[in-house]
Amino acid sequence: RYFKKNQDDVLLDDLTLLEKLFLLSLLDTFVDDHQPHEEFINFNNYHPLQIAPSYTLFKQLKQKFIQYGYLTPVIDDTSEECYFAALRLHGYRDPSLLSITHQLRQWFYQDFTQGIPYKDPEEVKSTLTQLLLHEVINFCQYRCKSWNIQFYANRHFENSCKLLLEQYAVTQLFYWIERALQYLHDQNLLHPENEKFINANLLRKTLNQYRINAQQKGWETPNL
Repeated sequence: RYFKKNQDDVLLDDLTLLEKLFLLSLLDTFVDDHQPHEEFINFNNYHPLQIAPSYTLFKQLKQKFIQYGYLTPVIDDTSEECYFAALRLHGYRDPSLLSITHQLRQWFYQDFTQGIPYKDPEEVKSTLTQLLLHEVINFCQYRCKSWNIQFYANRHFENSCKLLLEQYAVTQLFYWIERALQYLHDQNLLHPENEKFINANLLRKTLNQYRINAQQKGWETPNL
């Protein structure tokens, strides 16, 4: 009934920190030492925001896992969203999901006697910035949804938010976003359909003005 590709599977260690966190989030909810479980991941069982801080990041990571062959499809007419984990562990060519989950849990939930799940501190910083960025995007979408307005981030908006996350406290950025979105909404400047990312661009420009004012007037101490 099922078929698993025979290919040069990727070593679990070679995944990025963000990819390891994503995989752990998928497996940790259903792989249990004491309960029977399937040997494949069924994406129909997940709500994206249970796994990732935004729909966008969930979609990006899911697509990457499939595209790079970290996951291979279950060949079954009734299992469109089901995938095997095509990953190796040291000493295991075809490890079970339980073995993979054990290794991930040792990395993230226990001590570092089994190694560390990242390459260097810079990868940790980059991963945290990426996760916080998507928390910001999800907040913008949530806030705009209350007004029946769509919000999608583009690269310019993401880069601007990363700069602000480098310079200011996370709480400060969320305060500015709430204030900016409320202002744009009160002025009827937000577009319901967000054509050509107009809402993201308006918010980015407003946040940039807040940043300039903060620097000139010393509103906030930069986040160290």
